[in-house]
Amino acid sequence: SYSISGTAGEFDTKPLIYLISEDTDNEGLINYEEYILGNDGYRTNVTTPDSDYDNITDYWEWLNGTDPWNSDTDSDLISDFDEINGTLGYITNATNPDTDYDGLRDDFEYGNNTDPLDSDTDNDLLLDFDEINGTLGYITNATNPDTDFDGLRDDFEYGNNTNPLDSDTDSDLITDFDEING
Repeated sequence: SYSISGTAGEFDTKPLIYLISEDTDNEGLINYEEYILGNDGYRTNVTTPDSDYDNITDYWEWLNGTDPWNSDTDSDLISDFDEINGTLGYITNATNPDTDYDGLRDDFEYGNNTDPLDSDTDNDLLLDFDEINGTLGYITNATNPDTDFDGLRDDFEYGNNTNPLDSDTDSDLITDFDEING
């Protein structure tokens, strides 16, 4: 019978001398798989079913492509556990820091109340990234389709050369809405 020997993780006090054909930590990977196969070369700890102590078993992480040694695989400041379980409100991709590919990291979106699963949170046909960064000329509210509350959506205002931050772009005391709608 063959065995694996080595050093335990920082939280473990047991030595790593275990039969390779056993599943010492009962998480679904035999010791040999934990030591040799791993996920992208990660060698997991046979003394615990959760090498990074993030409440996700190494076996699950191995099957789903997350790093069993890192509780935040994509380094977006949201733990793999929170992303996978949606404990912050959304189930996001634990292997991609920008789940909706809009140029804004998931943690930034949580902090700004935009939807990390939707690149246009307020459905005004303007990307959250463009609204937050002002790349179209104005920094508008990515969670409100009508930033200036004048009855005209921000995308409409861009298309009609009115200011989405000012309900009376030309300051003539007639709202943009009234001017456009006669």
